[in-house]
Formats: sequence, C-alpha cells, structure tokens
Amino acid sequence: MKKSLLLTSIVAFTLVLTGCWGGGAEELPEDLDSYIKGAFANWQAADSGSFSLDVDGKIDFEDFVNDAGESIDGRTIILNGVLDGKTTENSDGGTDFDFLIDAEGALDSDDPESFSAMIRQLGDTLYFRYDDFPNLNLPEAESINQVAALFQSKWWSIPVPEDVLNQSGVSLFDLPEEDAELTEQEQLLKDLYDETDFFTAVIENGGAKIDGVNSTQFDIEFDKDAFYTYSVRAAEINGSPMTVESQEDFQTALDGLAIDLSVWVANDDQYVTKIVAGLAVEARDDERPGMANLDVELEVSDFGEAVEISVPEGATPFDLGGAGAL
Repeated sequence: MKKSLLLTSIVAFTLVLTGCWGGGAEELPEDLDSYIKGAFANWQAADSGSFSLDVDGKIDFEDFVNDAGESIDGRTIILNGVLDGKTTENSDGGTDFDFLIDAEGALDSDDPESFSAMIRQLGDTLYFRYDDFPNLNLPEAESINQVAALFQSKWWSIPVPEDVLNQSGVSLFDLPEEDAELTEQEQLLKDLYDETDFFTAVIENGGAKIDGVNSTQFDIEFDKDAFYTYSVRAAEINGSPMTVESQEDFQTALDGLAIDLSVWVANDDQYVTKIVAGLAVEARDDERPGMANLDVELEVSDFGEAVEISVPEGATPFDLGGAGAL
C-alpha cells in the first residue's frame, strides 16, 4: 500500500492561486462527497511528489489559576512558517522524504525568533540539521539553549527503529490500490471509508490553474461527528483502539474546532492540488485556556513525478544513549 504524501498534520496562510485562471471541470458527478473523497485517496496513493505548506497564526492564552492556586499570566504566541517537502516510495515499499522548514515566532511582545531545519529520511536512516534555533527567553529554557547550540549547523543521522519502519495499518484517505488483494483489515477500513460521509456540504466554486494544472475549487463543510466516528473505528481496525480518555480528549478538541475549508481538485486526474483552511481552535484544558487562529495553505506539485532525495554529506551519527557525537 502506498504511503501518504503528507496531509495532514494538516495547514497555510494567504490564498494564492498560481498561474492564470482556468476553467472548472466540465462534467462533475452528482455525488460530490464521493468525488472529493476519491480526490484525496488518489493524492495519497501517489508514489512521489512535492508540496508546500504555509502556516500563519496566533495563539492567545488567558490568565488562569492552576490547581495549586497559583495565578498564571496569559500570553500570546505569533507564528508563521513554510514547510517545503517531497516524498517518494523507496525500493522496500516505505517512504523517503525531504523536508525544509523555515519559520519564525514571537512570544508576547518579544522580537520574532527564527527556526530553520532540514529533515530527510532514506530507508532506515533519519537525517536532520538546523541552522536557526530560537533563543527561548525563559528561565527554565537555559539548558535547552545551551544544548541546541552544540548541535547547530551540522547534519546528524539517527537509525529509525525497526518497529517504526514496519508499522502496519491504514489511515484516513490512505487506502489500498483498487486492484490489490486486500487483507481483512484493509477491507474493513475500505468499507468504513466508503460508508462514511465526511462532508455535510460540497459546493463547486469555479476553476483555477494550480501549479499549471487546471483545477476546480470546492468549498466544503466538514462533518466533525462523522470524522470522530470514523477515527475511533479506524483505530480499532488498526489494532490500536483509543482509550476512553483519548476519545473524550479527541471529542473535546473537535468540539472546540471551527474550520473554513476549500479544496482544489485536478480536472483530468482527480487528485487534490491545493487546500486552504481557516482554523479556530478553542483550548479547553483547564491548565491553559485560550484560542488559536490559524490560516493554512497546502499546494501540491510534481504529482506522481520522480523526485530525487540524496544522503547529506558528512552526517554524524547521533548517539541516542548519550549526548551525541560532538
């Protein structure tokens, strides 16, 4: 089964349409819910491709009194960043990836701090490097700043544990190929997926060229209850059922989520070319009440095309049992 190109972690800021305007799909099926689900499944099934994820947002935490009776001042976090990535299926059927992260953020009225990093995985080895690391202006963060300086501006390598590489199971939109012989687990998830309506409304809203690909825009109302039910049942099928506490936390998180969602779908090949979402997330944890507002944009390119990911030169093995090789 193909690995995902990364959805997800799900997130981007300003609405930007690349290229000139293009026409919408000439013929669309009446069941747009299934059409959108199919577009996500086709996207996730691609062997390789690239994407760019932009995030821009603010998190406001309120003043509160903790369980010990201590008064804690509220604070505001401003953040924005870009994740450029590419993924490809390797010879073992797993996924190699190459991510470049460039972000900055500010706490309260402090000046913005930058963070930049590169992360690659090839086969059973993970490589990472960061060149900019925020100077955390907190008393308890002094040791973190000192350690971070030791590892800065170098490539490091870490072996990926075998149990992580060999993880099995299927997830949202990441489905087996149509002509594949399904295991009982895969068939159960596919049936669950086919039976679930994730959207309460799907409205066509014109066309655009996304990275040169003629695409149709759809404005979508997401069904949080359907997503909750699907996720809980999918976890059971995958052999990792959610605990009662996890289900309650998940439901609480969804209850506090408001989302404005638009998706662009390639007219010819029916895969997702772009996602724009406005997210408002209410924090309901008594230890840190607040609200996060995020603008998210994900754009797909090089769909199904070969991408090259190489081993970085001079990577130093990172010692997980100690402080690393310095």
